[in-house]
Order: sequence, then structure tokens, then C-alpha cells
Amino acid sequence: MGKYRLEVEKEFTTFKEGALKKQAGATVKKTVDKKRDRYNSGFFLDIKAESYYPYTEKAALETVKQLNSLSKKYGTKINRLPFNEETAAIDNCIEEAEKIDLSPLANSAIGRWIPLLKEANQQFKEVSKEYVKESTAVAALESATAVAPELTNNLEELFIQFFSIIRVSPTDALKKAHNELETMVNAYR
Repeated sequence: MGKYRLEVEKEFTTFKEGALKKQAGATVKKTVDKKRDRYNSGFFLDIKAESYYPYTEKAALETVKQLNSLSKKYGTKINRLPFNEETAAIDNCIEEAEKIDLSPLANSAIGRWIPLLKEANQQFKEVSKEYVKESTAVAALESATAVAPELTNNLEELFIQFFSIIRVSPTDALKKAHNELETMVNAYR
């Protein structure tokens, strides 16, 4: 009887995992993406603000021109791209932004956005990897319906063995346990 009990426990555990199959959480991914979008917007809004400042030095005007070109190429429109495309676009934007010499804009705060945006994009990549791992693990669980027939067979075998023992050596405790088991099984039919 111990063999059948172990088989039922094993199948029931698999059945329960399949029935309670959880979904991979995307909440953290969305939160990190919102943070990344805010930094991206802040970066490009700062560039827009700098384009209105009345610079007179040639180097400062050239830096503003390069930043405006970067803004036209990427801008806040990358916030509306699918996640993977947005991540790649931000990587490319950061790479281009780091090549621009911001020293002529000494009083500007544009440079502070680049490390923030870079860090937020990296966090998003890490969260995305974790999300893929969770999704893969959830997909690997067997569904409850696939396991149910084997669980039913093992329960029937256990029930038969239990009934046989009660017939051979009936005790009040065994009869009570049999009645409780029968009640539980009938409740799920």
C-alpha cells in the first residue's frame, strides 16, 4: 500500500502545480521601463531647453547642434517602441551621446542624464532576462489535465488496496479512515 500512496503523492503534487500554474510577473519589468522612459524624456527635454539658450561661442553652438541632431534621430519617440527595440535604441543613443563633447555647455545639466539612462537601460535588460527565465519555468510545468488520468489511476489503486486491507482485518480506525477517504474522493467526482 505504501507504493501506491507514494505514487498518489507524486502525481498529486504534479497535478497541484499544474492546476495552480502561476504566471511570470511583468510588474517589475513595467516599473523599470517607466523609470527608463522618464530618464529618456528628461534627457531629451533638457536638450530641447538647451537649444533655446542664447549661446554665442562656436563650440557651444556646435554641441547644441549635435545634441539637436541626436534628439531628432531618437527623441522621446523611442519610448513608444516595443521593449527590445527600445532597449537597442537607447543603447545606440547613449553610445552616440557619449561621443559628444559636452564641456562647452559647462553650466548645462545634460550630462547627468546619460549615466541615469544607461543604468536604467541595464536594469531593464536584467529584469527582462529574469522575466524570460520565469516564463520558461512556468511553461515547463505539466498541465493539471495532462496529469489527471495518472493521478486517478493511482488513487483507484490506493483505494482498492485500502479496501482490501479493511476486508482482511477490519478495525474501527481503518473503517473510519476508509469512510473519510471515500467521502473526499466522492466530493471531487
